[in-house]
Amino acid sequence: MDNQLHTLTNDIVVRDIKHKNSYNSSTIHRHNYYEVFMFNRADGDSMQIIDFCKYQIESDSIYIVAPGQVHLMKRLSDDNGILIQFTKEFLSESILPMHIDWYSRFMTNPVINIPTEISEQLFSYISKLKEIYNTKSAYKKQKLQKMFGLIFFTILEFTKDQKYNSNNLAYLFITEVEKRFREIRVVKQYANNLNVTISKLENEVKKHFGKTPLQIINEILLTEIKRILITEDISQKEITHRLNFDSQASYTRFIKRNTDLTPTELKNAMLEIHK
Repeated sequence: MDNQLHTLTNDIVVRDIKHKNSYNSSTIHRHNYYEVFMFNRADGDSMQIIDFCKYQIESDSIYIVAPGQVHLMKRLSDDNGILIQFTKEFLSESILPMHIDWYSRFMTNPVINIPTEISEQLFSYISKLKEIYNTKSAYKKQKLQKMFGLIFFTILEFTKDQKYNSNNLAYLFITEVEKRFREIRVVKQYANNLNVTISKLENEVKKHFGKTPLQIINEILLTEIKRILITEDISQKEITHRLNFDSQASYTRFIKRNTDLTPTELKNAMLEIHK
């Protein structure tokens, strides 16, 4: 298993899915950039795992892997599609500032089914993006950004959460937790950072996600623990230190309280999922 995130040498890469990557996508891995897989042909027997959830690979479907997520793909050679890999910087440069922070949006919509008629059009857009990517031009990056923007917003039209608003308090909270959960795990501190009362934060988060702020903090922390356990060969003591638990005992209690498993049992369970 890899002990570090994969990185891109370019801001964006566009290639056929059948292309052999520099790493083996059929093994558990994680990286610090986005991946968008679009399959225009799949027989339904292939699957992939994104952050411990299994998804069948189907035709006319898009699968999005956000930075830091755990990913594994098991597909047949006949499956056909195109892969776009891009950095957060490329995303922010290509999309208007008001649309920069889509991390939570993609995290909650890893699989998007596109109507067949739209899928054909979208695949032609992505094919054009690949064509631009493979050409030499003084304005190549600008062309890629414009085409990428068209693809990006076409995909967003079919995500489940049509009412997403990056200025909504609940989503601001999620974004803040994703950035700071390693250091901050107290709801009051998040409320202070967002300049709202605890009760207002709790009401908004519960209304949008059906969970309390503390539940969400714990879920995000537990997901990161699982990611580390499954992708890195480091000790429980090192994980305790990295995630700022005050002791290894409190780290173990946290896992036991949220999974009824010990850290070792949790790691074995995660490995079993990815076999």
